[in-house]
Amino acid sequence: MLFRSIVVLSDGQDTESDITENQMFSACLPKSAEVDGIKLFPIAFGEGADAPLLKRMAHVSGDAIYQADPDSIERAYLRISAEQ
Repeated sequence: MLFRSIVVLSDGQDTESDITENQMFSACLPKSAEVDGIKLFPIAFGEGADAPLLKRMAHVSGDAIYQADPDSIERAYLRISAEQ
């Protein structure tokens, strides 16, 4: 069985775009959980990460958000790979 997923490693801070969060969600994220079998795994990276935004992203594919910093990033990836 083939698994497809997208891992988003981010602090969730938008520093460059001019679009709203709603525009980003409608343009970039699927409308329902696991569209075409693709799961989204957001990793909130760093102390100042916008966890609420990344949780909303995770909700689209029915999954959880992962928290990480430089010392724990490997564990976050291992937890994600265990779900595949």
